[in-house]
Parts: sequence; C-alpha cells; structure tokens
Amino acid sequence: MRIVTWNMGRSRNTHEAAWHYVLSCLRPDVACVQEALVSTDQIVADRGTVTWSRARPGGTGVFVRRGLDFRPIPSTLFGSYVAAVALSVPAVCVFSVHVGPESWENQEALEPWLVSQVHAEPSVVGGDINTSRAYSAKHAAFFDRLVASGVHDCHWSRQGRETPSFWGRQSTAATYQDDHFFASQSLAEAVTDCWVDDNPLTRILSDHGPVVLEIQAAAA
Repeated sequence: MRIVTWNMGRSRNTHEAAWHYVLSCLRPDVACVQEALVSTDQIVADRGTVTWSRARPGGTGVFVRRGLDFRPIPSTLFGSYVAAVALSVPAVCVFSVHVGPESWENQEALEPWLVSQVHAEPSVVGGDINTSRAYSAKHAAFFDRLVASGVHDCHWSRQGRETPSFWGRQSTAATYQDDHFFASQSLAEAVTDCWVDDNPLTRILSDHGPVVLEIQAAAA
C-alpha cells in the first residue's frame, strides 16, 4: 500500500497539475493533503473520494482511491487541521494533519495527541507539522520524545536522516523537513520505504515536496 502526504501550496496556477502528478505519477492508495483547493473534489471525482477536516471542501483532507472501503472518522487537535479515515482492508486509520506554525503550543498539543492515537489502534499520521530536527535542539528533542514514547518515525527510521521537504521563501537553503509520516509500532515492520519526492517538477508545483510511504499491506 502506498500513502502520500503533500502540502499542495494552495496555488491556483499549479493545483490541478499537482493533483495530476499525485494521481498519475505517484498513484497512491491514500493521500494526505494540506492546503488543497476547493476544486479538488471535481478533479479527483473519477479516481476516488476526499474526506475533509471541515464541513466545506478545501484545506486538509484524506484522498482514498476508488475501490478501497473506508469510513470518515471525526478528529480534532488544538492548533491544527485534521482529517481522518478508517480503512477496512487493511484495518488502518489514516490521519492528515496540518499543524499551525503560529505557536510552539501547537506542537506541544500534537505530541500527546499523536502518542495517544498510535497506541489506540493501528494508525498512520502524515502531514505538514511545521517542525524539523534542524530547527533547534528544542525541535530535535520533540522528535526524540515521540520515538521514546513508541511512535514510529517512518522517514527517519528508513533514511537515518531528515531530507528537505520545504523550499518556500522562509527556507531558501532548503534544509528543513517539515513533512513527516508517523505510525504505530505494530506497523513498523511493514514499512518498506519512505522518501521525499524532490525533483524539478515538484519544486514548481508546490513549496513543499510530497513524502511517499510504502507499507507491506494488501489494499483491497
């Protein structure tokens, strides 16, 4: 099963092309998206369904390809947008999270929520959490605590380092990985790969790069 997370950048000029890249090139079973536009539902209508974090479309959502059985599940998190679905086969909950960058309190709220969620049931959490180990020792300690609490940091575990995923104007040196996947320990051995899809096209389509997660689990 392939899951992608991508902050799509909310650009009207590139949004449809970004979705074309997701659907035709990355071809995920599930996609966690952030800063998606309201036109998403129309763009993906013949390929799957998006569950949004709010009543109106746009923003943070979870795309599930046609043919996979799922149900939307309610979820809220202080300082963040969250959309979530529960897949039937495999039996995994998938969360798309966009953590607000305005205050460190938002990351502090994310930590206990994330630990609780991955311990409650088999779960994958992907999104733009606006945090990188490269920011500061305080931010690095945040990730260390997650791992010590039993959260599986998918990219870090596979690559042994962070890979830049944000190249916006605040990160001209492109040294920060703001976009991550976390999973329950019960899924850790099933994670076969996780990488940032950094190429000339994705750098045009958004100021973030997609992160791709491969899990050895049969999708229906």
